Amino acid sequence: MGGKVSSVELVYREEWGALEPKSLTQLNPPMSKVIIHHTAAGKCTTKEECVEEVKKTQRVHMYCNAWDDIGYNFLVGEDGRVYEGRGWYTLGSHSMGHNTSSYGICVMGNFMEELPNDKALSALKEFINYGVQKGKLTEGYELFGHRDAQATDCPGLMLYNHIQTWSNFSHRNLRD
Repeated sequence: MGGKVSSVELVYREEWGALEPKSLTQLNPPMSKVIIHHTAAGKCTTKEECVEEVKKTQRVHMYCNAWDDIGYNFLVGEDGRVYEGRGWYTLGSHSMGHNTSSYGICVMGNFMEELPNDKALSALKEFINYGVQKGKLTEGYELFGHRDAQATDCPGLMLYNHIQTWSNFSHRNLRD
């Protein structure tokens, strides 16, 4: 069911058992920003564990936050797979004031005190590059951590420090 995008496996909504969204708002790529998040919850290292984490995240977003669907466009597991959230063409609900110009990609786990494993970091980087290659992201896209857009610890101190070393990381503060 899932498909290979670059060398990363993308697990589609149907495969992980997504609930139907309450409504959809179209997003028109390419986007100029990627905003990285973490769930600050359980980590997952197998497909089965990651499917459960994605489902839990969707339920929290829909039933506790009263959102229309899972907030992120994509999620990354420490199994090295990318899980489709709202996808390339549906407006996310991940960074207030920036959803219309960005994709929200969330790494599952809490990365305040440790980095995601190499599988997750490689999948994240490769998937972003795939987005550029397929015209979903502009070539000069800017990379941010969620904390650049809102007052939060997300995506965790360790992950945030790490993504700052990536070539497209923007040191621009989106909260201005």
